[in-house]
Amino acid sequence: MARGGFTSRELLVVVVAICVVAAMVVPADDLARRRAKDFSCASVMRRSLLGVALFNEDHPGGLWNHMPKCPYWGKQWQYPWTDTPHALYDGGTHMWAEGRSQGSYWRGYLLDGGYADVGVLGCSYASYEEKPFYSSYNTHQGDQKATFDSVDFRRRPAFVWYGPGSYSADNVSDYSGGNLMGRLEGPAGDYRSKGPLLTCPQVCTVLAVVKQFEPSHRPEWSKGEVTPFKLMPYAENVGFSDGSVKFYENENGGTFEPK
Repeated sequence: MARGGFTSRELLVVVVAICVVAAMVVPADDLARRRAKDFSCASVMRRSLLGVALFNEDHPGGLWNHMPKCPYWGKQWQYPWTDTPHALYDGGTHMWAEGRSQGSYWRGYLLDGGYADVGVLGCSYASYEEKPFYSSYNTHQGDQKATFDSVDFRRRPAFVWYGPGSYSADNVSDYSGGNLMGRLEGPAGDYRSKGPLLTCPQVCTVLAVVKQFEPSHRPEWSKGEVTPFKLMPYAENVGFSDGSVKFYENENGGTFEPK
């Protein structure tokens, strides 16, 4: 005689099987979603790099991150920086804003010249419209048409500049919350050979005695204050002077040399 329905043991086996499959599918789905957002940000960064290339076609000296009225615009920092004419002019202000890339002047030049739209000049992975946001490289600079309080800045935190005008990769990483390892003298990237120009930011979400940064692509990796910044976890796209973009991540933190 045929029986009807399932026994409790059979039902239990089915439920366990469903749970096992779900446990396998959900993490894979989350990973696929994260990778899709990583890829989307890379596409945004490529459009930024296209804007840089278009700017450079019209300006033989190329795009620099110097203040609009800086009398040493287009002239690289010398070493040690404290002994250069640039430093004697207004070294403290210019070293922080230009040499350590805490001012995003490069964005203003691309925006004012119509070489790129504000929507492609920052990391698109996570929005900070409803979260604390204190990244120093997003402060208002000159004629940028956007301030750190604007929706455009908070929705897409500005990429960090490692190109011409910065003192060195080491200085930008040390003072702007990055993990790049590169030359101790001279910008990490220039237009003579392939090198990094842009990275996604380490976003500052707590600004107090204890600062807290998080990787914009993996905010869940935030570990509170980590000193020096180079020991923080990182997950970011890096844009190169040849227009290419590559993704790097390490939850354990440390430095890396993008190639």
